[in-house]
Amino acid sequence: MRWLTRATLAVLVGAGPATAEPPCHDLDAWVAAQGDLQPGRTCGSFVAATNGATIAYSFGQIMTRAPVAPPYRVSVTWRRLGSDARTLELHLLGGVVLFGNDEFALWTDDAHFELDGFHPLPGYRPRAVHRVSAVQRADAIEVEVDGVRVGRWAFRAPPGAAPISIAFKGQRGARERIWFADVAIVLLAAQSQVSAARSK
Repeated sequence: MRWLTRATLAVLVGAGPATAEPPCHDLDAWVAAQGDLQPGRTCGSFVAATNGATIAYSFGQIMTRAPVAPPYRVSVTWRRLGSDARTLELHLLGGVVLFGNDEFALWTDDAHFELDGFHPLPGYRPRAVHRVSAVQRADAIEVEVDGVRVGRWAFRAPPGAAPISIAFKGQRGARERIWFADVAIVLLAAQSQVSAARSK
């Protein structure tokens, strides 16, 4: 549980206000599966880079060390750095939410993606700062952008728990970068248990 800030942990277990500031850069919370990760300039922020691969594109993927199982909510504030404007990817359990210029999509497999594809999301820009959030339940995925619900899909989550990850592509041979901050993963079942306990 060390990858959770004390503030988020207080939400999960129903503790009172945090008595100390959370660590600004808990790099131990993350694994750079592709590319690398460095602390950002402000508390709770990070800069990730693609791996500079010379195949069709370079790739970066940063994942949490701790696995999570539905139902949960994951939220992150992020933006692409530099000139590349390809999609940013939020990898959930069995699915990937893609955010591109004025559009977003859920990828679960190629067949599903060919049928459903991208949906309009006017005003979204990967190179601008946005707060995105996804709720994954056992039978559905809901997506919010900047506090507004933009989509929902019926989707059966795979069994068990797995890490959540952030991923992005870049130009071939390049070290493209993204900035992200304030990642929060809240276990909704635990939150419901806390509410029920307080109501007694």
